[in-house]
Amino acid sequence: MACEPSVSVVIPAYNSAGFLRCALDSALAQTHPPLEVLVVDDGSLDTTGQVVNSYGPPVRLLSQTNAGPAAARNLGAAEARGEWLAFLDADDSWLPQKLERQLALAKDPNVGLIHCRHAQDGAEDSRPAAVTFEALWHRNRIITSTVLVRREAFEEIGGFDPDFRLSEDYNLWLRIAASRWRIATLEEQLCRYTPAKGHLSQQLTRFADAELRNVTKVAALLGLSEEMLREREFAVFEEYSRHLFYERHLRDARRLAARTLRRKPSARRLGLWLATFVPVPLLDWRRRHRWTGPEEEAPRARPGSEARQR
Repeated sequence: MACEPSVSVVIPAYNSAGFLRCALDSALAQTHPPLEVLVVDDGSLDTTGQVVNSYGPPVRLLSQTNAGPAAARNLGAAEARGEWLAFLDADDSWLPQKLERQLALAKDPNVGLIHCRHAQDGAEDSRPAAVTFEALWHRNRIITSTVLVRREAFEEIGGFDPDFRLSEDYNLWLRIAASRWRIATLEEQLCRYTPAKGHLSQQLTRFADAELRNVTKVAALLGLSEEMLREREFAVFEEYSRHLFYERHLRDARRLAARTLRRKPSARRLGLWLATFVPVPLLDWRRRHRWTGPEEEAPRARPGSEARQR
């Protein structure tokens, strides 16, 4: 009987004591038990380390001075002993069958990354069985906590780019997609989001800036055309203008909406730009009474998780 693939879970944690147990418990409850669970304390100022140490094996605490989640994940990966690396954010959790169901796709030696659906994905938002670079460049649909990465692929690609100004998880997915490795999709919702109150609401502008830096860096690295870069930048402006508007960051939403409107004028983009001048109480009243137009639709997926644990 062939040996089952071994999995190391890597969790970056920064001031995560209030919600880390949910992530740890979900990792330990897997029907395919992980070989180890490595929590990298990224310079926390709270009791994150004490929470981790209360568990004992196979949970292990690693520590570093604050350097961001990419550096924390790289440290965890360097210390890991598993054939596969499962990345889990401290404010996410898994359903019990997550690893078992994903490893069913690991038999193909060309698969370097396997991801699944997240609880915040729209029900209608289907994904292809194999993710191409072109599809991923057009839109990032891979959330870090859904990912299982073959260690060989991770090391060959060079791990996460530690530049904290980037959307570093998306950066890694793109580099894997542009390599010899395949990205496989498990069309099952096996990951949940359990954030601390208000944990992310003020970071959308930072997310947008990080993603813009990311696509510029990847385009230069891979020699992509100026046209491909400009189209992707436009998509970032459009996506985040809607996110910012939905969260009522109207000034930043207006700035990005104006850029999309100037580049590709349309009635929908004009409507969003004009809506950023409406007083917030009136916008909220309109939302409560479900008088919603295209500019007020909820974003279909949250932005990437790369800046959540600084």
